[in-house]
Amino acid sequence: MMDFFHAGGYSMWIVLGLGVGALVVALGLIAVPDPRRLGTVRALTGATLFAIVSGVAANLTAVFHHIAHDDDALRAPAVALFQGLGEALAPAVLGCTVLSITWLLVAVAVRRDRE
Repeated sequence: MMDFFHAGGYSMWIVLGLGVGALVVALGLIAVPDPRRLGTVRALTGATLFAIVSGVAANLTAVFHHIAHDDDALRAPAVALFQGLGEALAPAVLGCTVLSITWLLVAVAVRRDRE
């Protein structure tokens, strides 16, 4: 797990922080269904999405820079590219997983509120 987190770079911390914030608010929404909190969940998940996109973009930039300037990577560019792409997508994996759980909790809260 730490290798996965390390592969994603600094942006993983931002994605994790925003995602955990969204999860906490969604859990609070289950405890006390309040439509006003839904706006906070939406804002935090939107911010998480932007963090995911910027994290993946920054990671892709690093991968392409590394391939272009590293002699070993130039000898086997496909290997370096695939390795780098796998690492670059780590923020998307983490963020989308957290967002899926968050919106599952919101669905439960909405269902409970209607009962």
